Amino acid sequence: MGTDPSKDSRNNTITYNPIFTNMYTQGNVPPVFSLALNRGNGSGGVLAIGGLPKVPYNRQFASSPFQVLTVHNAAAPTSSKPQYQFYTITVQGFEILGAKYTSYSHGAHPNPFGLPNYPQKEQVIVDSGTTLNYLASEIAYITNSLFNPPARFDEIIGGFTVECDAVPPTFGVDISGQTFFINAADLIVDTGDGTCISGIQDAGNSFAILGDVFLKNVLAVFDVGAAQMRFAAREYY
Repeated sequence: MGTDPSKDSRNNTITYNPIFTNMYTQGNVPPVFSLALNRGNGSGGVLAIGGLPKVPYNRQFASSPFQVLTVHNAAAPTSSKPQYQFYTITVQGFEILGAKYTSYSHGAHPNPFGLPNYPQKEQVIVDSGTTLNYLASEIAYITNSLFNPPARFDEIIGGFTVECDAVPPTFGVDISGQTFFINAADLIVDTGDGTCISGIQDAGNSFAILGDVFLKNVLAVFDVGAAQMRFAAREYY
């Protein structure tokens, strides 16, 4: 509150629109923004407001409607203002080369390596502020077992670690029937201290997230006007 952090409180927060919302509601830009993250430390990426960035990409887009995920303060009544809101989409499944079956969607299947009769969908947050992908436990454990050598769950850090020179499995995300494969270089993340972690982590009981590991491989379009996200595969770089 003001310049005194000691007075900050969730009880005196002020609701305001993000700058992008103000820009398009005032007619300054079309109601769309897009993101293309680049691979490599310090390489950043491109954010385009009102259009698409000038990066090479496949012209075939897959689209999925927005679903707004609202999170309330657990200590506050349900009628309180939401603490966070996320844009989410529903993915149709995952392609994991090296599993017993190439195509696998988690869900109410007793054998996680079984071939599902019907695709099982999963709601995911698309978040450039999250480095890794956090997915359902079945997906995370199957994928990490298929690294060569296999990734191991480290109880101390609470995640899967992997040899820095390991060979990752082929891994893709199915969005509206189109599979977006993740470059092997993104599936192993070097922490800089001699430790490497897997780009696919277990979400546990929390939200599933597609983070930078996924976003480095696509052009992600947040089409607020159409209430949908669109994805196109980046050309190899």
